[in-house]
Amino acid sequence: MTTPYDTALRLAERKVERIRRAIGDAVLELQRIDAQHIAAERTLEEESLLAISEPTLTTQHYFLRARDHRERLLVEREETHARLEVLRRRAVECYGSLNAVESAASRYRDAADQAAAAVEQRAIDEVTAARYAREAQYRRRAWRPAVVMASASPP
Repeated sequence: MTTPYDTALRLAERKVERIRRAIGDAVLELQRIDAQHIAAERTLEEESLLAISEPTLTTQHYFLRARDHRERLLVEREETHARLEVLRRRAVECYGSLNAVESAASRYRDAADQAAAAVEQRAIDEVTAARYAREAQYRRRAWRPAVVMASASPP
């Protein structure tokens, strides 16, 4: 059954779906950043061990770049985490709106069902009342007291 809330319901569902996808993307981004951070840490440890074993290597620039890369990853992680929190708050709001619209549509359907049931019940009541009236009329016609003739003499 269509309701006046169907359009608003579809819009709310689409908005929730967009936010759900955005949250999924943000979570994947956090996972990617964490994986890059772990890989950078591992590489930094390996390079540190190599630099210790080879005193002739100059690693100052490499370590500066690695430190900058690690800091960029941390900043990116914080930004993505903040964006994820904003998306989660928006999701809560959107789910609330969706729930409100669904409730209104449900109440509308219930009211329409009750109105249809009331109409059907009135029709049944009218048919039953008409049948009762016909049967009562038939009983009144069929029951006629026997007319006793007073003038008739007994044989």
